[in-house]
Amino acid sequence: MPINLGMVQPARGVFPDDDAWAGEISSRGMNTSWPAMLDHFVARAGAHGVRLIFDWHRYPVDPYDYWSGGNNHDAGTGKPGTGFGYLAPSPTERGTLNLADRDHLAALLDAHRWLAAHYKGDPNVMGIEIPHNEPHDAFMSIQSNWRRVTEQAALAVKSADPERLVFAMVPAYGHDVSTSVSTWQLPNLVDGNAPHHYMPNAPLPLRADAEQRRSPWLARDVDAVFSHAIASLFAPYSTGRAPVYNGEGGSYGWESFLPDMTQREAGDYMIEAGLAQYYAAGAVGQLHWALWHNASDFVPFRESFDRHFTRFAPVYAAGPVDWSAAEVAVIQNPAAVPIANGHNFSVVPFVRLALDLHLGPFHLLTDDEVIDRLLTMVPTGLEQVDGLSAEFDYKAVVVDRRNLDERVRSVLAADGFPVPILWVDDMEALKPQKLAQFLSDAGVAVDQRTSTDHVWTEGPQHVVVYRRAAKNEDRDKIHPILKRTGTFRLVAESGQEVFSGDAAALAAQGIRVPLTKWRSAILRIES
Repeated sequence: MPINLGMVQPARGVFPDDDAWAGEISSRGMNTSWPAMLDHFVARAGAHGVRLIFDWHRYPVDPYDYWSGGNNHDAGTGKPGTGFGYLAPSPTERGTLNLADRDHLAALLDAHRWLAAHYKGDPNVMGIEIPHNEPHDAFMSIQSNWRRVTEQAALAVKSADPERLVFAMVPAYGHDVSTSVSTWQLPNLVDGNAPHHYMPNAPLPLRADAEQRRSPWLARDVDAVFSHAIASLFAPYSTGRAPVYNGEGGSYGWESFLPDMTQREAGDYMIEAGLAQYYAAGAVGQLHWALWHNASDFVPFRESFDRHFTRFAPVYAAGPVDWSAAEVAVIQNPAAVPIANGHNFSVVPFVRLALDLHLGPFHLLTDDEVIDRLLTMVPTGLEQVDGLSAEFDYKAVVVDRRNLDERVRSVLAADGFPVPILWVDDMEALKPQKLAQFLSDAGVAVDQRTSTDHVWTEGPQHVVVYRRAAKNEDRDKIHPILKRTGTFRLVAESGQEVFSGDAAALAAQGIRVPLTKWRSAILRIES
């Protein structure tokens, strides 16, 4: 639920429960019923089972901002603005939120504190995003600055409502997956991560026509996006100790990503592919940000929402894919290849290999995470020798040597290291056959019989099949290797039984799942 900070605090230190608030609001032609309207919305949402997460989306930094009681046509005329602009450089200058400025930070923290107190204990409010929507300036991109400000925002919320959840909005417009504080090392007091990952805005090259598009950052290779974008974006979170709430993502920007399709067709593909791929990445649900500027944006997608969200609702309700018990670890420096736009590009080659081999959950460990969380001192006689904690529990490890920290390399290369390691100098050059042989020798199951066009994902009660490509158009048979004992049935969405037997028989015999490119099928598992 995006909120304008100026509506909560139209003047410094003035809030809706202050006598001066109504005067500040009415003097700018704004609606003094706004707090009651917000309370009503929260109550009605809760009555329908909808839980809200608030975030600050606009700020009192622009005296000419239309949404803050200003007149944008007065900008540049020398006429003072009328909008909430007490954090602007002056009444005739537009500014931006600058959390390096103590006054800006204090206004933000006080607004967090008031909002948390106002909705203290309200079960219809799930949480509050902190510190604010999509921080992306030079100051907030520094990890220590972002951590300090985010912890202060968390403390402000929890000092007013100790049980309220807070979700940290990461730097780089909310899509940084290259730094530790944005992935596996969240700040203190933070309950979850809150990135903004749109399916096309992934660690993939831009298309040649990107600059001609309205949203050029979404104009990426179409086949690559539908193939491995989501898996690449979420791999850096694989060892995170907190939930990841993807606060924006969906079909926004379809005209830049899929310019040759209608809005209805593009949205339908993106909604279905998103539901299948997010589930495979461990999601417990998907928030689809479709609306932009006006409600008519929703109309072309309505039938697709009804159909695909209804299809996937039982899958998500049954519980997520368990990424905690991965058998394989990949160890890399995040800058094994150059980082760009906050994205970790170095993991992409292994993600593609994992999808080709139907490997399932694996853990991406950056070398700084190994140093921070797993490196330990082991007493050997009179010496203290570096080693890894017992928490490092995998059947196989793949190590990328590029830029790898020497402390990590020396521990892994030590004599007697108990886990088999595949050392790689260029992950892009690693062949699927070599990785498959290494994993099989280590006792890790891989599926080389199913076409690389397909992704199958085992959940608690379903197998989700997604066709990410159509290179092998004549192959529609899959051979899932399920981690189940005893006999079971697989039932298609039509209600037809498509398999009966045990896991070994399924892997050996396989089943046919006819799908066109970027479409999915859901098989219900019945004991």
